[in-house]
Amino acid sequence: MPEQDKIITNIKIPKQSITYLLICLAGIFVFIVLGIIPNSRSIAGLDKKIKETQLRLQEQKDLLPIYQTFVIEGKKSFTLPMPEKSAISKGDSAQISETFRKLAKKSALETISIAPDLNSLASSPGSLSVDMVLEGEYYDFRNFLIQIGGIPYLRHVELIDIQQTADAKKIRIKVWLTVT
Repeated sequence: MPEQDKIITNIKIPKQSITYLLICLAGIFVFIVLGIIPNSRSIAGLDKKIKETQLRLQEQKDLLPIYQTFVIEGKKSFTLPMPEKSAISKGDSAQISETFRKLAKKSALETISIAPDLNSLASSPGSLSVDMVLEGEYYDFRNFLIQIGGIPYLRHVELIDIQQTADAKKIRIKVWLTVT
């Protein structure tokens, strides 16, 4: 072992080389402190901004269909139907179910049932109540209400009941019609 100690102690490094080594190490340290660390923080900040922008972009993509619906609805300048009020004859009252079924289909609603209440004629002469059960979305139901507002023998809407189901909305509506 004494020979190894001699080898290590016999190595002489000139002072000038040590000075250059320390200057180079100090330069590397300054480069890391002034160059790499601020850049890595800047890159981390940019990554955070990129993630926020991607999140906002995804939100915009998710909301695009709703926005387009509002834009399309805004461009349509429609007026609500205001037909001259009249009455339907008792002979034509058999077509009432088919009329409402067509209006529901045109509004993209699924018809579950349409039931005219003939007993309402006895209790309220000149008026016929119709109970309907439909399934669909709010906008489709809105269109359906606008369409039934155009029926000249519609007296009034008595009941609207909307229940959320797993698939869609179940809509129950009761209307009164004028019958002669």
